[in-house]
Amino acid sequence: MTNLTELIYKFSITSVHRLRKMYWKIFKPTTFGVRCIVLNESGNILLVKHFYSEEWYLPGGAMKAKEAPDKAITRELKEECGIKYLASLALLHTYVSNYENKRDTIYLFVAICSDVLVKFNLEIERMNFFEINNLPKGTSLGTKKRINEYRLNEFKSSIW
Repeated sequence: MTNLTELIYKFSITSVHRLRKMYWKIFKPTTFGVRCIVLNESGNILLVKHFYSEEWYLPGGAMKAKEAPDKAITRELKEECGIKYLASLALLHTYVSNYENKRDTIYLFVAICSDVLVKFNLEIERMNFFEINNLPKGTSLGTKKRINEYRLNEFKSSIW
């Protein structure tokens, strides 16, 4: 993309995200989502940066109606990161979040993969693997908490 096209696109996607947040604030919907701690064969963790945010997050997203959590995370990883094959996939924990003015149930998975295909995506500006003990500056607080719980194998809270 050219710089001008990139700026226009980033403005558009950011505007859509702001409208979604306004909708959530007014209607306070119940939503369901998935996130995944994706590790490569070296034990590094995959994080993504959305066009509409300055923070790094675990990959994932919203579940579709009547979609099972494991199917949702598999779909999201393919759409966002180009991951077509997971060597393993396991549900770690389920959380509830009232952040962003909605009641969101979030299923957290862990997976191992070896085939991340970097491609243009409508949401993801950047993605990269990082050492699990050396996360990038700007990693979201929730992401840091989930990674720490995974490292310690201690999932004490159900609040995201």
